[in-house]
Order: sequence, then structure tokens, then C-alpha cells
Amino acid sequence: FRRVVEAATLIFARDRQSFQFCQDVVGADSRIRMAPDFTNLLKPALMMDGASSRRILIVPNRRMIDMPGKEVESGQYKLAMAAVVASVSRLGWEPALLAHGSEDVPLIREIHAASGASAETISESDPLKLKQLIGESHAVVGSRFHALVSAFSQGVPALGTSWSHKYEMLFEDYGVPELLLGNLHPASVGDSVERLLDRRPQLSSMLRERSALIESRASAMWDEVCGVLQ
Repeated sequence: FRRVVEAATLIFARDRQSFQFCQDVVGADSRIRMAPDFTNLLKPALMMDGASSRRILIVPNRRMIDMPGKEVESGQYKLAMAAVVASVSRLGWEPALLAHGSEDVPLIREIHAASGASAETISESDPLKLKQLIGESHAVVGSRFHALVSAFSQGVPALGTSWSHKYEMLFEDYGVPELLLGNLHPASVGDSVERLLDRRPQLSSMLRERSALIESRASAMWDEVCGVLQ
């Protein structure tokens, strides 16, 4: 990484923890800055407002069970996601399992089967279409980082799970650290889903306000990059 820094004019860390990691390796360096994930600037055309949608998207991530140290939690994670699907259905909403990557399809099938509930399964590879699907949903429960970015940046409330510090930093940036699930017990997860849906209007308004500020920081980053390139 030191060689990368020496060859670079600018380096942007996505969050304060990543920024600290950079400083831990190379020390204080004016070329290392901090800017948010820039995919929040992508704006798909939405066919409907998520506030009026009945669909709740569940976006699993195989990383939650195949990362080192996560294997023992594999069964717990699958049961938790299955409980989400079942809870959404029980509460009268429409659960849909979204594959944000083809490698998640087998996991989605397992979760669907374990839930015992009827749920649509969606597989999509187009990033803008994925973001559109998320923007048109009423809420999201996910483990894919960019699915959560897509939700928050469009004012869609989301519960998340984490396998990396970047999730904690994302939820902190958007002012909703309490929406990151620490307890994956099925009953606890079901309660969290119900609370999320009850708070939907307030959360959506707050997320949109935060998103505007974060987008301005991402735009400022590109202005800085373009200034260096010109």
C-alpha cells in the first residue's frame, strides 16, 4: 500500500475507519482524503414511490456465511433471514428475495425454503435496474453493501447485517446505527422488522436529508478529482 500511495496524487477512503487504516500504514499524508461511496449519485428512473409499495426486499449475501470466522454462524444467518421473510408475510406485506449477485442464488433458495412463506425471487445483474427495484420497495432487509447504499440514498429504510466495518460506517453516516442488526435470533429479527415498518415515514424523511448531504460530499470529491486531471 505504501507504493500505491507514493504513486498516487489523491486517495479517497470511503469512511473514517478506512481512513484510519490508511494512516496507520503510511502516517498522516495530505493526499489521503475521505469521501463517501459515490454510487449514491446514480439516479434510476422510478416507476412508483416506495412509500405506496407493498414489497419488502430481502437481499442476502453469501459473504455472511463464507467469510473466515463466519462459518459457525451460517445456520443462524439463514434462520434469521428466513424469519424476516416469514415476518414480512405475516404482517401482510409482500416479501421478495433479491439476488444482488449470482453467487447469492443458492443461499436465497435455502432461505426461501426455510421461511415456509410465499415470496417472489428476483435475479438481476443490471446495477441501475437493481437500484430501481430497491428505490421502488417499501423497505429493505439486506446484507449487500451496495444494496443498502441504494436504499438509504433513495430514502428507503433498511435493516442490515454486517461482516465488515464498512457496514457500521455506512449506517453511522446515514444516522441510523440502530438499524444494523446485532442480534440475529429469529424472534428479535422479526420484532426489528415490525419496528422498521412502523417508523417508515420518519426514517425515510431523515434518510433523504442525510442523502442530500452525502451526495454533496461525493460530488465535491469528483470536482477535486477532475481538477487534478485537467
